[in-house]
Amino acid sequence: DEAAICTIHSFCTSALHKIYTFEAGEAFDVELAEDTKKQLTEAANGVFRELFYKGDKTAEVIAALLEREKNSGLKEVISEVIHRKLSKIRNTDPKDGTFGYCLKNAVSGEKKNVLKAVEELKKLILDSFEKVKTELGTLKNLYDDNEVIAPDGTAGAMFSKSNGSVPAFKKEAAASAKAIAALIKNPDDISLYLGSEITGGINAISRITQREDYGKTFCHRDEVIDFEDGCTRLSDLKAEIFGYKAELLIDLAVLVSDKLDEIFRRDRIIDFDGIIRRLDFVLNCKEGSRDMLPSLIRSKYPVAMIDEFQDTDPVQFSIFRKLYLNEEARSSSAFCYLIGDPKQSIYGFRRADINSYLKARALIEDLYGKDSIYTLSTNYRSQEQIVEGVNCIFSVNKNPFFFDEGSSQGRIDYSPVDAKVNAKTGSSGKYSFRFDSSGTPEQNFAAQSNYVELYTSKEIADSEKVQESSKGNKGSCRKFTAQKVARAIKSCLAHGILDKAVEGRIVSRPVKPSDIAVLVRTGDESALVMNALKELGIPSVYYSDDSKVYQPDSSPDSVYEYDLIYYLMEAMDDYANRGKVRRLLFCQLCAGSFDSTPDDSSASLEQEVALLKKCRGIWEKNGFYPAFSTWSRDPRHNCLTENLKVSGGERTVTNLWHLAELLQTAWVHEHGIQAQLRWYSSLVKDGSDSQGDALRKRLESEASQVSIYTIFKSKGLEFPLVFMPFIWTDLRVPTADDAFYYDDKEGRLYFDLKGSDETMQQKKNSVLQEDARLLYVALTRACAANFFYICQQVGGVANAFAREFNEAGTAMKDCFEKAREFFSADSIDLNASHPADGKDTKAASAESSETSAKPESIIYPSKSFRIVDDAFYEQIESAGTAPAKTADKPDYEFCVSEFPDTFNGIRQNFKISSYSGIVARIEDGEHTHTSPVSSESIDHSVFTRFNFPRNATAGTFLHSMMEYCSFPLSLDEAARERCIDKAIRTPEGVILNRWRYQNMPTDTAKLKSEKVKALSDWLLDIVSARMPCADKNGVRFCDLKKGDWLTELEFLFPSENFNTENLISLRKQNAAIFAQEKGIDISSMDFALARNVLSGFVTGFIDLTFKTGDGADAHYYVLDYKSNFIGPDASYYDEKSVALNMLEHCYDVQYLFYSLALHRFLMSRIDNYSYDKNFGGIIYAYLRGMQKDSGNSVIYTRPRQDIIEKLSAIFGERRVVA
Repeated sequence: DEAAICTIHSFCTSALHKIYTFEAGEAFDVELAEDTKKQLTEAANGVFRELFYKGDKTAEVIAALLEREKNSGLKEVISEVIHRKLSKIRNTDPKDGTFGYCLKNAVSGEKKNVLKAVEELKKLILDSFEKVKTELGTLKNLYDDNEVIAPDGTAGAMFSKSNGSVPAFKKEAAASAKAIAALIKNPDDISLYLGSEITGGINAISRITQREDYGKTFCHRDEVIDFEDGCTRLSDLKAEIFGYKAELLIDLAVLVSDKLDEIFRRDRIIDFDGIIRRLDFVLNCKEGSRDMLPSLIRSKYPVAMIDEFQDTDPVQFSIFRKLYLNEEARSSSAFCYLIGDPKQSIYGFRRADINSYLKARALIEDLYGKDSIYTLSTNYRSQEQIVEGVNCIFSVNKNPFFFDEGSSQGRIDYSPVDAKVNAKTGSSGKYSFRFDSSGTPEQNFAAQSNYVELYTSKEIADSEKVQESSKGNKGSCRKFTAQKVARAIKSCLAHGILDKAVEGRIVSRPVKPSDIAVLVRTGDESALVMNALKELGIPSVYYSDDSKVYQPDSSPDSVYEYDLIYYLMEAMDDYANRGKVRRLLFCQLCAGSFDSTPDDSSASLEQEVALLKKCRGIWEKNGFYPAFSTWSRDPRHNCLTENLKVSGGERTVTNLWHLAELLQTAWVHEHGIQAQLRWYSSLVKDGSDSQGDALRKRLESEASQVSIYTIFKSKGLEFPLVFMPFIWTDLRVPTADDAFYYDDKEGRLYFDLKGSDETMQQKKNSVLQEDARLLYVALTRACAANFFYICQQVGGVANAFAREFNEAGTAMKDCFEKAREFFSADSIDLNASHPADGKDTKAASAESSETSAKPESIIYPSKSFRIVDDAFYEQIESAGTAPAKTADKPDYEFCVSEFPDTFNGIRQNFKISSYSGIVARIEDGEHTHTSPVSSESIDHSVFTRFNFPRNATAGTFLHSMMEYCSFPLSLDEAARERCIDKAIRTPEGVILNRWRYQNMPTDTAKLKSEKVKALSDWLLDIVSARMPCADKNGVRFCDLKKGDWLTELEFLFPSENFNTENLISLRKQNAAIFAQEKGIDISSMDFALARNVLSGFVTGFIDLTFKTGDGADAHYYVLDYKSNFIGPDASYYDEKSVALNMLEHCYDVQYLFYSLALHRFLMSRIDNYSYDKNFGGIIYAYLRGMQKDSGNSVIYTRPRQDIIEKLSAIFGERRVVA
């Protein structure tokens, strides 16, 4: 390859197993496997059998502990640990780190042998359970001697106060006290101890006692203290056990991962992560290969361009550092370009590591200097005010991406960007947005493009749909925001206009639903927006990386199609089970086709059972897809038709067919119905991503709806209008399960098994940093307008958007006021607005004044932002008018939306058509000039061209014969017979069996040779006929030279809004010229064609295209063969008769199409092409009447150039609807 374009996986695969396999010392036949679920199951089962299937007490305790993990199977939990944790911290060298991983603060002292670590953890867990039994024994005495809990569930007499009252137990406290009592009776019941009742209730009990004065309040002070201390110790021991459990899961995942590697080596396969890690190992760790392979790869690829490098991970960085980012590579003139925007590094959950990017940037600066870093500073996508708004937001804070100043790798800074302004129109970006009451496009090019809505908790409480008791909380804020977004979107659809500069003029059109994107973070947020839009009758669709066809939508009308298909599968498989059949008949799949429950003896139930039995047979034989098709189309339930009538029906039906398609693929590799049922149920259970895009939801009509994207999914996309309802919210707080931290000294990512305070603080910082990058991605998706929503929340930790304007630790409520001040300011002095990066503001100012003079202020005008509210949209709706094109505004072209409101996802009039599909056949009673020819007038005593069969097969056979004919050799009889023999061998050759004469005996070899002789003589007449043309002496087939003709020349040209009414008018004009030329009367001829308006393409095949002459004076012709029967001898095929026959069969339309096709073809291929000089014309050869050295049975014509140009305009016509 001159330029190899590949993914990182294909690059690694080629290097290891295709190009340099021998040099790398790797196997040749290793398969890159996408789905390794079966191998993972085998590995997990092997490890579990070894550790837990021994029948001893230890195994039972550990199994009970692990089985409570997230209500999932242990294998699924281990798989999640491998993919979400270990894959991020796995070292390339298995001898490096703890068991080959970057783990810190392990409880077990073992660092190298994971089996010993597991045994140590098992011992610690058992010791902790023994301590639990000891504590239960202490509490047993309290329960025996005192009434801890009364029979009615209230606090017992032990908690009685000196005034005779007893404090009330909360529900969870009572549950805890009861659970402890049950556990005392059965201390070996591990499941009860590990349940949530005990821990939650203990906290509630401790809150009761902490509110009281032990000495004065409780009558049994010592017992209450002992009870509380015992409960606290139970809770602490449980936390200790769960800490051991978390580490045990890690160790088990390591064992499973090691076992999985063994299975991969046995089966000679490798997964996607493994292929990258393996190349890194060969390049950096493997003896011999690490010295040889890098130079070989560099010699093959001396220059590498690595796109989206901001999303690289440490292993990928290690590969490219070894290949290109070192002195050896530099000295050998091998270079790489790392392309990526660190501000858009948001895929940390996919192992993207911003620190690897920063290390690579620092390394390049050390190798090549700071001039080697290039920054693109012009935004061509977005309108100028959007660019200014982003500049403003990210220039307020001196450290907008919140990196530590002391980081050895540096930090991400923000450099202001310029918008590309059109010098002729004054517009910028791809679109500009305005409301229809806002004046002309020019008046809006410099207007605000960032719409900001700010609202307080009081406004939320005052709204009719939110209760006062919930004002300011997160849930009410989000619901209120979703309603505001829906209201704004409705106004944009009703009154919004997009302006676009096209070739120096402004083209305007209304905003369409597909122009609008709403960016969210989670499926819950998308559901809120979809609900709010649905209330206003606005359809929407949610796009997410997690959107799979077997999962329900976030929409309010979501149907779990996965279950519906499963009900059908079970009913087909077990059709004798009347319960499963009834469940199927009354689920949504049957869409209410049955009004009442059929009993076992009803005819309707028996008919359904018979249908299911039939479908089961189809399933076994051909797969589920045809079985589903047979069942769904049965008229008794009309599954598809009825489901399309309900809300969201199009999505439901699409998903049903999609699932049936997935099951059809399973039929190939899962043998038997039971195996396919198990495979289908595992889709949800395993949450497998192995099917990739095959599982992605798909529905074409959703392209015309309002789009709701996660910010992650929106990266790399652009939209005219972007709404960000939840961009201002509290920051996600990481848990101990997410205790990753980057060790700046070692330059590695670690997982802290203890989740220490220091680690969690660093993790909080990394979450804030990624949140700032998410903010940047969200703000830069819009071309024409951004819509922000800022809600005053009472609690929560400030996210990156709020922190851009505020110091660390500022409460969300106070952040809101700062944002209001910022967006409301007449102008924004960025130097004055900088938060002091967590320092005391006055101290930071003093420090700044001592070290350097104050730089010149950067001031942005407030026009970048516009604060709006409900009154603003009410004004838009009351003042808005329907836009229209007027005479006094000739510079603007207004186009309606591409899709009407009833758009169903498929353009019904868009297709590939042909001449025969466009023209209409002669109707009954239409005039024809030809007198009927009786069969008696035809000579049937010998084989002749006039008694040759007359049908489509015969015509195709004759076309094949002409196609196989080598014209320069055609005067030779042997050459003609060879071409006839080729034609006979085609499927149409059977037509010779129907070529018979009166009293003809059964076909024999002699009769066949007679037919071939008759065909040869006929072909000789055809190739020797002198056909009229632009050349004065005419042209003969046999005079053509090799290379002067093309057979079956295919053409395809676009047709936009083609209207046959226009074609009929042009046909009449051309037919009048043709009739005058040929001397025929067409006064009674009907030129009607099928009425149609269609868009798409017109295609066809020209039988023969040939040229006469050479160079600039060459003439090019279209020739079409016709096998039409006009009469019993050659006299019937005179010019007038053939000309009339052409018009009767609409061949005049055909030759116009062919002329246009050749005309366009020649214009694209010949320099200085001229229609008058080079276009020879059209020849129609009626084969039955052609004779040697005669022009009989041949029509020649040459359409006028203006006719062809008019036809070209008809096909290329574009209508603008005002």
